Amino acid sequence: MNTPALFHFTALGHLPTIVDAGFLKLTESNASRLRTHAAPPVVWLTTTPIAGTKHGLNAGVNEPGTAADKTRVRFEVDVPDAEPWLGSELYHQTEPAWRRTLISTGGGMAAARTWWMAPSVIPAERWISLEVDGERC
Repeated sequence: MNTPALFHFTALGHLPTIVDAGFLKLTESNASRLRTHAAPPVVWLTTTPIAGTKHGLNAGVNEPGTAADKTRVRFEVDVPDAEPWLGSELYHQTEPAWRRTLISTGGGMAAARTWWMAPSVIPAERWISLEVDGERC
């Protein structure tokens, strides 16, 4: 399978920690509403390069301008072992009712089609570009 261009968005406050660490870390897979770590952690990615479009980054607490605004920092990454969330093992491990909630609150099925995940940390060597507020760093 050809991997499309993939992006990871994050909050400006997370950037110094990411740069110092030299990698994008694994995070909660969100497979369960009630149990953390119900499935292996992932790095969440999207095929959507523009933060203002519906891809789930600005759902709920991630509204632009809030402390959790995950639209200001964009990494483009090269991750050959990334896979789409829809149809993945993680998708099938996610509780059905919770899966429907994630999709509906994250922008609907059109947004869910853009969700990808990496199974391991993404080292700086795999970062193609880094932008803050649309400006390349």
